[in-house]
Amino acid sequence: MLVCESAGTNGASGAGISRYVKGTVNTNPRTQLGSLALACLLALSMQSAPAVAAPMHAAQASPIPARTTPSSAIPSAGTAYAAPAETAPSASSTAVEADPAAAPEAGARAAAAKLRQARGDTLTKGQRLARGTKLVSKNGRHALLVSKKGKLRVLNWGRTRWHAGTKVRGTQLKITGGGRLVLTSGERVVWRAKARNVHRVTVGDNGNVVAKSKSGKTVWHLSRAASKRLNKGKVHYYSQNNRRWSRAKFGAYDIDRTGCLPTSFAMAISAFRPRVSPRAVAKYMWDHGDYNHVAGNKKRSKFGAGAYSIEVAAEHYGVMASPLRSRSQINRALKQGRTVIALERGPSIFTGGRIHVVVLSGYSKGMTTVIDPWKGRPYRTLSTKFVWSWKTNEKQYRHRGSAFWAIG
Repeated sequence: MLVCESAGTNGASGAGISRYVKGTVNTNPRTQLGSLALACLLALSMQSAPAVAAPMHAAQASPIPARTTPSSAIPSAGTAYAAPAETAPSASSTAVEADPAAAPEAGARAAAAKLRQARGDTLTKGQRLARGTKLVSKNGRHALLVSKKGKLRVLNWGRTRWHAGTKVRGTQLKITGGGRLVLTSGERVVWRAKARNVHRVTVGDNGNVVAKSKSGKTVWHLSRAASKRLNKGKVHYYSQNNRRWSRAKFGAYDIDRTGCLPTSFAMAISAFRPRVSPRAVAKYMWDHGDYNHVAGNKKRSKFGAGAYSIEVAAEHYGVMASPLRSRSQINRALKQGRTVIALERGPSIFTGGRIHVVVLSGYSKGMTTVIDPWKGRPYRTLSTKFVWSWKTNEKQYRHRGSAFWAIG
């Protein structure tokens, strides 16, 4: 009996068995022995079985969260059991369990959304031009676009004049921390401008896309980029002898006699923008350009306009104009699909006079098509070497050291 009592004295169940044995009033030894054996069995079984708490009044019961309820507290089959209600976490517990990286990620998403909404004509360092957005010049005529398909394009009057390649697909255009202008697809760079120290890129009212450093120095110009251009060979032909404008006054004479430059310019730009008549070009060159540009001073004479008028008119009509100072630069410009205005000296096959202006378009194995505004000889195929050898060397007709200018 001592063993049985000592085995049942640990905990509330043992105390209950001890009280049961002591409270027995039967004096029969056999009956007492049987009762003691039954008490020992009950004590052992209650120690090994899970304890079932006595039911409490609903008002006295405290809520127990489901996630902290042990599996041993669930009654066996056949016992009525109501699952405790799930308690809502408090504000303090929510703050403790919040992911510490969630706030930075949310900030990055907000910053990205802000950058995607960038407007205007300039992309600055630290910003990006997302897919489906564009920079637009202040006059609304020109744009730098990352299309919805991820193509980087330059638009003039709604026409694609330049793109970054047929197989290039990206998601955003941006200036990196190292000053590189890149088109990226995720983390991969799919196109990169050949320039460093870029701080901002601007789409001008004349269609030029220019990248400048923080100091304002031009470090990249789109017209000088080694890239593919569209509209090859689509030069509209004009003759300076056409009766619609041949008698229009141009300086001391008329377009028929001295208007080869405005007529050639009208042809050269026709591949990249809506057409403009030689009469309109001649009037603008006479009013705003040079009529023979000598040592930085405007001197008007009886002869035709010089190369300074090309740069002035190009800015007005929204096309790019770049001086070419070598035959290799001419070949590269023609390969890129640009047109070239050439000021040639005479007497030669180009003219019996002092100077004449023609247009070059297309390139194949050192040969190009020469488009002449004078009647009777509109198209000829000549080598760029030959055309270069007949360039004019008169300073009054050259500008920025060049008699050849690339357009587009």
